[in-house]
Amino acid sequence: MSIDLHNVTIELLYEHENSTSPGSRLARLDFISSTLSFIGYSNQSKDIDLVSNEIKITDTRPTDCSVFRDILQVCSYQWNKGSGIRSG
Repeated sequence: MSIDLHNVTIELLYEHENSTSPGSRLARLDFISSTLSFIGYSNQSKDIDLVSNEIKITDTRPTDCSVFRDILQVCSYQWNKGSGIRSG
């Protein structure tokens, strides 16, 4: 089974064990274009793969804790087929 993920966002929160307040923001993962696949085998083992063609990861901690805001972001260049050289 494969699931195409387009414009799916996951937000990572840190929650203290004995706290009643909402969790603190850590990061946001924007899956712009990805595929999640799941394969179950007859011996009960499973294989789960996440392949991302475009993803953006953003540090959402308060600005005094964050050195890099955009950890991983989409690039605007393309690879030239066969040459191994990118153009941008």
